[in-house]
Amino acid sequence: MQAISDWAFYGNQLNSVTIPGPITYVSQEAFGNNPLTNGVTLSQTLLNASHRTAFPSGTNFKDHTGNAITRSRESHAVVLPVSSQQATIGRMAAIQSNDAPAGLRGPVWRYFAALSAIPRCSKHERAAGDYVIAVADELGLAHARDSAGNIVVTKPGSGAPAAHPAVVLQGHLDMVCEQNMGTEHDFAVQGIELEIADGWLRARGTTLGADNGIAVAMMLAVLASDLPAPPLECLFTTDEESGLIGAQKLDTRMVTGRRLINLDSEEEGYLSIGCAGGVNTHVTIPVVRQSAPAGATTFVLMITGLQGGHSGVDIHKGYANALVLAGRALDAVLALPGVAPAAIRGGDKHNAIPRECRIELVVAPGAEQELRAAVARLEDELRAEYAKVEPGLSVTLDPTETRPDDDLVYTDEAARRIGDVLLAAPNGVLGMSTVVPGLVETSTNLAAIRHKDG
Repeated sequence: MQAISDWAFYGNQLNSVTIPGPITYVSQEAFGNNPLTNGVTLSQTLLNASHRTAFPSGTNFKDHTGNAITRSRESHAVVLPVSSQQATIGRMAAIQSNDAPAGLRGPVWRYFAALSAIPRCSKHERAAGDYVIAVADELGLAHARDSAGNIVVTKPGSGAPAAHPAVVLQGHLDMVCEQNMGTEHDFAVQGIELEIADGWLRARGTTLGADNGIAVAMMLAVLASDLPAPPLECLFTTDEESGLIGAQKLDTRMVTGRRLINLDSEEEGYLSIGCAGGVNTHVTIPVVRQSAPAGATTFVLMITGLQGGHSGVDIHKGYANALVLAGRALDAVLALPGVAPAAIRGGDKHNAIPRECRIELVVAPGAEQELRAAVARLEDELRAEYAKVEPGLSVTLDPTETRPDDDLVYTDEAARRIGDVLLAAPNGVLGMSTVVPGLVETSTNLAAIRHKDG
């Protein structure tokens, strides 16, 4: 069987769709939330849709000759005349022999792949919640949703544990949306592109969203299973990555269980008892700019290839922070005559260790050779320092035809101030627990830097 996976084209604003003959199955919400004003053209003899919302309500179907087709209400099947005509459809990568990337098997991975096809950045996870509700409807399970978008799906107990009190399973729908520079991924409309590399499931150029999509997939798999279990209340919260916003706004009347297992964890086979809090700090550095030197060339210094990671989970691993390395880079280039920084940008989310940083440099005639030598020395130094933990670390220098905004650069004093702040700002582990060996008690993450006019 060839299929179009769950939510593959959800919300893509498609006006028409042509489905080729090899496709015989369309999963739930595959074409949901699309206008489809010109209908759907089909080529195969029989198309089965797994859920009534595989296509929007009222969608018109036709064969390759333009004749109208009636969809069966009972089976949601579309019966067509035999045709050998083949057609094409955009994003063929979403069409697979099952609903997960090749090499992934089982319900957890199937649900994770379906969820990954849905855009779900923090504060924009409504469609992911709709997917959870669609699955609950298909399973015949009761559900509720509050004004913050939090969802509870309940399942009666079964087998011997049915007499036990209800257990709440909890995970969050949203994800940290970050991408490598140059990836050009639009998180508002594009799902995550999954791939398997070296035995690991990864995302192409973006964050994977396993935090906490794997919990959502696990809960859906449990709800769909026939495992003996106590009564379950699966709680899907929203906007966790921005600061537990959904949990703070939870309508607690939806939850009756008094025992909760949070699935937002990293260590398989371990149970953690505890919690963490945090605060965001925003620093503004006033800078003065001046005109770029005449005849100068613009270069881009890029720090890339770092591990990154979660600012809580990975902060103790000694990974490099791209912004701290950018401070080192500024310190190196400011020692050279004829080199002036014009802009700097790096990092993004407060809970992600920055993996990349970009510095625009304006270079006077005759200064390029010395600058390239300094950048090469810096890369050698950093790669030696972080050889064990950052094997992909790279510092590059490339010319660009783009000129700085208003043809201005930082004054030497302003650039040094920026570099000093990046080097002096606290970053990483600040304190370890005196009670629990190996437990980070206090840490901080230098998360992002931006140039902003005005």
